[in-house]
Amino acid sequence: MTFLQWVKNFASLMASPKSAVRRLDRNHALAQELLHPEWTPIEEHFGAPVPATLKQFYSDPNQLLQLDFTIVSLKSEILGGLYIEFFEKMGLGSVDGFFEGFERFIPLARGCGAELCVIDPTEADPEVFLHIYDIGADPEHFRSTGLRLSGFLRAKRVPAGRLPEEL
Repeated sequence: MTFLQWVKNFASLMASPKSAVRRLDRNHALAQELLHPEWTPIEEHFGAPVPATLKQFYSDPNQLLQLDFTIVSLKSEILGGLYIEFFEKMGLGSVDGFFEGFERFIPLARGCGAELCVIDPTEADPEVFLHIYDIGADPEHFRSTGLRLSGFLRAKRVPAGRLPEEL
């Protein structure tokens, strides 16, 4: 695939209406945990309110329960899009036992196995980072997605596997 073909494919994905992304059944145990976030342990741990954008997002089951999709954004620094398997539940587990050196972050979403999208919950519109947590603090395995939380949460989502292999 040439670069021009890649750009055309990417542009068509950006222009097309939002595709039907799979959703977790509301009765599923994970869905119930997602739909009932516990903000107090996070706010007490960090001594700051959780971003309003995050709270608003977690109150919208149509967005929150989506799974197995790729975020497509021209602002993203992750070539080929950012795969999201599901969003993380929010509560004591968000601050308990995260990795040494990353104490200021909480997990937001899980990607392919060992990938986590993480944010600093003390910022109003925090930057979203990608952390490949089996590897550790190596800068190659902890990097910016190029998106702020507000842009990450409202970015276009396409079903996983819809992107061309070369994208």
